[in-house]
Amino acid sequence: MLTKVWQVEYACGWNFYTMKFIGIWPEERSFDRISSYKVLIGIAFIILFCTLPQSIMIYLHRDDFDMVMENLSLDNMNGTIAFIKMTCFWSSGGHIKDLLTAMGEDWKEVTTKEEEKKMMKQAKFSRNLATRAIAFSYFLIAVYTTTRCLSMRTDRSLLLLPAYFPYETMTSPIFELTFICQIIGLVYYTTAYTAVDTFLAMLILHVCEQLSRLRNDLIYLNSNTKEHDFQMQLNYIVERHNDLNRFVDTIEKRFNVMLLFEILGCTLQLCMECFHGLMLMVDDGEKMPLLEIFFFTFYIVYVLLQLYLYCYVGEKLWFESSELARAAYECKWYELLPNEARTLLLIIHRSRSPLRLTAGKFCILNHELYSTVLKTSMSYLSVLRATMTKNE
Repeated sequence: MLTKVWQVEYACGWNFYTMKFIGIWPEERSFDRISSYKVLIGIAFIILFCTLPQSIMIYLHRDDFDMVMENLSLDNMNGTIAFIKMTCFWSSGGHIKDLLTAMGEDWKEVTTKEEEKKMMKQAKFSRNLATRAIAFSYFLIAVYTTTRCLSMRTDRSLLLLPAYFPYETMTSPIFELTFICQIIGLVYYTTAYTAVDTFLAMLILHVCEQLSRLRNDLIYLNSNTKEHDFQMQLNYIVERHNDLNRFVDTIEKRFNVMLLFEILGCTLQLCMECFHGLMLMVDDGEKMPLLEIFFFTFYIVYVLLQLYLYCYVGEKLWFESSELARAAYECKWYELLPNEARTLLLIIHRSRSPLRLTAGKFCILNHELYSTVLKTSMSYLSVLRATMTKNE
């Protein structure tokens, strides 16, 4: 059988390496440990060469509506959200390390090949999710960089990211150095943006799998008729349920504010990116490069998938936790002694308040929220479009 530590790292997939690279891999932070400050390198590149110069650019050209839309939708907002994610994740390193330790303990409790097969299936899904998400995000970086380089052939005043710097950027080698630093910042915040999402999804999916195992244990609770064994099994189920509740509560407390910025950011990004794409197609018409259309399409798909990932795992968490109450009904409670059957009421009562992921305690992450965000984004898009048409 594979070692339990290896199985946890296997489920993390590329996140183990990418988070180590940007300095946010979960571990205890201390002031006397140099590795605790590695994250500052990425934050410095993001702030100094991406978000801050872009914000200044927006202020200086605030009357240029198209430029503001392009700046906010593509780069500035992504960098800001990535900075928030890096900060939240880095500051929660000790708590997340405890969650990974709990995952390892869950693997130690696997006693049958069937249970191991189910957990490995979930681990493979999480691993593939992380690998494909980070590969897709790097693919978008490559496409975006290519489109900007092609645009630079006709407009030599362009940088990789539209930004203002307090020095002359068009002279060599200043231009090349600024270009490279912007690429590094772009890689840092894209990695953070994607890795944090897939890592949290991996944690929630693990909880869902444990809730599924717990549900099966509850269904077959009274397969052994000995009263002592029944009480031991019931105590185990209650303790495991409490452990999983604390697991999710830790994620909720540490990241609900971050998730609020994520939802708001995705809503505004979808609105502004669709609007910016429409403006380009209307203004440029057939002159709009095919590669740029290709990038806009895949970038919108990327934002939609990132948003759906949270809504999917939030919906799955709610479903699996609420199914525990159904499992208590499905077990043969009518064959139990009256005092034993009454103990199941505690589990049923607790399961009536299923586990949830929220965005800043304002809204629950589920499929309904996903459709609400899409409708809200399109409503904002209609307002922007109507405003621009009226001004014309």
